[in-house]
Amino acid sequence: MKRTIVLACAVSMAAACAKKEPAPPSAPPAAAPASAATNAPPRTRAAGGLLSGPHTVHPQKIKHVQPTYPAEARAARIQGTVRMRATINEQGRVVDIEVFEGPLELQEAAAHAVEQWEYKPGSMKGVPVATATILAVSFKLD
Repeated sequence: MKRTIVLACAVSMAAACAKKEPAPPSAPPAAAPASAATNAPPRTRAAGGLLSGPHTVHPQKIKHVQPTYPAEARAARIQGTVRMRATINEQGRVVDIEVFEGPLELQEAAAHAVEQWEYKPGSMKGVPVATATILAVSFKLD
């Protein structure tokens, strides 16, 4: 399952919870089934590029590759920032890249550069974890 799907579900659930009216004081809170409690993800997890909770370490970039400015985009004086969702896997590689913003003429070059970036992976309690994140690559003409 792609991390972006999990992130979208979490955002949708948060919005639904914010709109939910509180239960009347006389109604006891509903108990979660035992199976749901054992299969629920831990409160501390890698999501949205953030690791939270005790004993967590954020991913750290150890290799940066500059994108090649596409000749057609340079000639047309196109510049801007390309933003993409991606996952930094347990080995520190950038995977599951999904561009969601930026000039079309620059998106492929940005994604190709980001594929080559390497990270020291994030970890929880000393164990490397995949981390969903947002990455940005800027193109600016001199």
